[in-house]
Amino acid sequence: MSGAALPQIIGVSHSVLEPESASFEHTHIHTEILVVMSGSGYVKLNDKRCDLQPYDCIVINPLTPHSEEAKGFDSPIDYFVISLTNVSFAKNTPQNSDAADNLLFLHPSDEQRRLVRQHVSELKNCFGGKQNDLSVTAAVYGFIVYLLRAFDLQTVNDIPHTKFSAVEYTKKFLQTHYSLSVNLDEIAARCFISKQYLIKRFTNEIGVPPIEFCMRERIKNAKYLLKYTDLNITQIGINVGFSSSSYFTKVFKQRTGLTPTEYKNAPPGD
Repeated sequence: MSGAALPQIIGVSHSVLEPESASFEHTHIHTEILVVMSGSGYVKLNDKRCDLQPYDCIVINPLTPHSEEAKGFDSPIDYFVISLTNVSFAKNTPQNSDAADNLLFLHPSDEQRRLVRQHVSELKNCFGGKQNDLSVTAAVYGFIVYLLRAFDLQTVNDIPHTKFSAVEYTKKFLQTHYSLSVNLDEIAARCFISKQYLIKRFTNEIGVPPIEFCMRERIKNAKYLLKYTDLNITQIGINVGFSSSSYFTKVFKQRTGLTPTEYKNAPPGD
């Protein structure tokens, strides 16, 4: 793969998206390769929507907002997801030689579909407990090499500061992952700087430390959910990253002067 460090495999999973259902728009800090096994539906990126058919492959590079949707009442999407770090993917063309596309739709020809099916069978055997960890790794790397060759792709070294500064990367991550437990050690390591230096740079450029920025994102999104959805207080607290409704209520009142219920019931403009 052009002499670059090998991608690190962080997971291979099997999922089913039920008919007439959809996932919320979300992002990942890692790269995902989604391989459709059966069913039909869509992957959405902003205003773009791509039809999914069996053995289509979708490469979703890090921090790309997207959602999946099944269509029809009898056609769940059955798919595998390969999760990778240390890599993004791009079309192997001069225009795209220095940066990865956000999301790549790979629609195989009939012959390519047959070969994708063979690779997927290898992955299915891994899930059947018939192979050891080394064989799982070999099956995943073999599939990646096939995609690179068959669809004229290249790998792009997925180091945050090649596409964002450490501060931009951290800000983007916190804006899209505010509901998760934040580990600044991991974020700093991914940016190849110390946690202390990351906090200092982030605070100087953004005006508040990363943890405070994350808390403000939680409160901002909680306000939206309180005003524009029918979710209850507990559900909203969990959705924005609080471990309990009592802690959510305490923090929300400290920062807004109102309890979540009072804010939800307040007239517009208050």
